[in-house]
Amino acid sequence: TILILLIGNLTYFYYNPLSKNNEKMNLENNSKNMNNIDRSTSNLKTALESEAIILNDGDKFDLSIDIVKKTIVGKEIRMYGYNSQIPGPVIKVKQNSKIFINVTNNLDVDTTIHWHGLRVDNKADGVVGLTMNTQMPNESFVYELDFKDPGVYWYHPHVRDDYQLELGLYGNIIVEPEKIDYYNKANKESGHHYSLKPP
Repeated sequence: TILILLIGNLTYFYYNPLSKNNEKMNLENNSKNMNNIDRSTSNLKTALESEAIILNDGDKFDLSIDIVKKTIVGKEIRMYGYNSQIPGPVIKVKQNSKIFINVTNNLDVDTTIHWHGLRVDNKADGVVGLTMNTQMPNESFVYELDFKDPGVYWYHPHVRDDYQLELGLYGNIIVEPEKIDYYNKANKESGHHYSLKPP
């Protein structure tokens, strides 16, 4: 891994030779799998619509990464879904909550989850070769997440995201602020439900 940061007139350079070996190994393993991608949709569950999941401080939640099928423009496509949902479940928590998400990889390739925008410990960041190893097929990993900042975030894979993301692996996280007046008042509110069905 090579990281170059340009800040004003300063240049920072970071090189980690150990992660290069891990990345090469993961790319080789996934490249082998890419040459033999199964496109069959027989015996697959149909993808579900996204649901909102409300979690409280200390809650544990099981999240599976599944192979599903979805009909797009009249054609059945083999895709991936978190808890068989595309997009994945909307995870709703309150600011300063801590939750534990047990993620099980039911894919036929390795993967991880990156919690985009959240300030988490490195061991739960999902960046292969830098902060953690990949989750191999049939492996589980418990991500410990602290929600220090209110806002809207998203989660997605950090392994072969060039196709895993495109095939349905993404979802949102809504962190409600502790202070009621954190956001400016709005003239009008809409969308009080989390149904993602088109109107």
